[in-house]
Amino acid sequence: MQDTAGGLSGQGADNDILIGADLLRRFRVTFDYPHQRMILEASDEISKPFEADKTGLQIHAQGTDLRSFKVVGVMAGSSSETAGIKVNDIIETVDGLPASRFTLQQLREMFRSATASKWTLGVRRGEEQLKLTVIAKSII
Repeated sequence: MQDTAGGLSGQGADNDILIGADLLRRFRVTFDYPHQRMILEASDEISKPFEADKTGLQIHAQGTDLRSFKVVGVMAGSSSETAGIKVNDIIETVDGLPASRFTLQQLREMFRSATASKWTLGVRRGEEQLKLTVIAKSII
């Protein structure tokens, strides 16, 4: 099921970045509901390095096998925006390999890679097939 509202829906989301497990696991997290706050206390994991997405893409898996990938967001100023990727593009290939070979998690890990410098994405935009190169660019 695809989100139709909220920060993960891509519908009017105004997020620069989502805080996820890679960051939160470095803290003991306490939700103080009466005072409407979240308290973060550093854990032993605090100094472990991690990589963030280097494409500026927000993608969702779709289809019955969740192996079709739709662009639902492109961060302003990102290398994906520079490459010409647009919302609603369908990613069909990554570096010449069918995107259906990957899971959404594998794509996300690939786009955070510390060693990759660029990716060539084959995208479908309506009836048009495009080959666009996204240069890895740290966004945080």
